[in-house]
Amino acid sequence: MKRTAKIQDEFTDLPVSRNRKNQLRRKKAGCCTLCGKPRNFYWEKCDACQAKVREATRRLKGFNAWQPGRRGRPPVCHSIKNPIQKAA
Repeated sequence: MKRTAKIQDEFTDLPVSRNRKNQLRRKKAGCCTLCGKPRNFYWEKCDACQAKVREATRRLKGFNAWQPGRRGRPPVCHSIKNPIQKAA
């Protein structure tokens, strides 16, 4: 059984887990740290993964989703999905 060569980069000697090293490599490459797809707007995650995390956090804390006409600022995802409506 042949092993692949060890990756040698700036993350190799860090005292963190191999999963965290892979997350840092994906982040440096401009990809989502969870699934590896390209990031668009967010710092570490793609739009789909960020939406999943947001909904899970909202359910965990017991908050209701934002609705137009209610108090508060609309989430970033509402302004990204409909840029034409915002300009008009």
